Amino acid sequence: MITTRKNPPLRGDGQPYSSFGLIWRHFGRDYLRAFGVPDGDLDTIHAAFDADFVLPIDLVDNGALSPSGLLADLSLPLLLESLKPVFDDRSPGADDRAFDHALTIARAFVEAAVARKAAKLRAEAVVMEGIAAAGESRILELPMGMPFRSAIEKAGADHLLFVVNPRETDWALTGIRREAEGFALRVDLPVAWAGLTDAAFEAASGVPGSRFCHNARFIAVAADREAALQLATLAVQHAAALRGTA
Repeated sequence: MITTRKNPPLRGDGQPYSSFGLIWRHFGRDYLRAFGVPDGDLDTIHAAFDADFVLPIDLVDNGALSPSGLLADLSLPLLLESLKPVFDDRSPGADDRAFDHALTIARAFVEAAVARKAAKLRAEAVVMEGIAAAGESRILELPMGMPFRSAIEKAGADHLLFVVNPRETDWALTGIRREAEGFALRVDLPVAWAGLTDAAFEAASGVPGSRFCHNARFIAVAADREAALQLATLAVQHAAALRGTA
């Protein structure tokens, strides 16, 4: 693990840097640029990666955060720490082998995290276009499955209730979570659909091509776009009826 300093340099908000954080501060944008991140997204991804990935490691390294709880041993700093040679391994090159192993693993996590953040920004652009096309509709149609909640929040599209998008061989109808954490939706799919498949789902919904509705009512699957949009429209109407609104 990176050694701590008695008086570490601080971020603008007063939180400490470790060696990892300082390296990221000075060279992170160059790394992102070499990774293929567009210049217009560099600052956004640099800051997001620092907040989500680098800062927790810096805090642990500086003793400002102690991993605790059920998954404490699965935090990245402790996982990398576990790759160090055990105390009685005196074999030649043990430290170097452990370092190389840890470096390979850490690189994979860093690259995956950066790729996901870059993909999230690309998805936001697509979702924003979909929101504009949806107008006042309660249904957002997307060209493929992708992260959508952050863009919906950013756009202030509180009127949206459901998302439909194609998958490899069918279409999905998905609810929108109320909060970033938790599973509560703005609107659940109709309770009468819960857990139904194929003919039973078609009979309950009246929509040919209805394939499956999860028992928790956060997602349903349809054979094609027409069926997915019909299910979404019915779900919106059902929610309006429950609320007593048009």
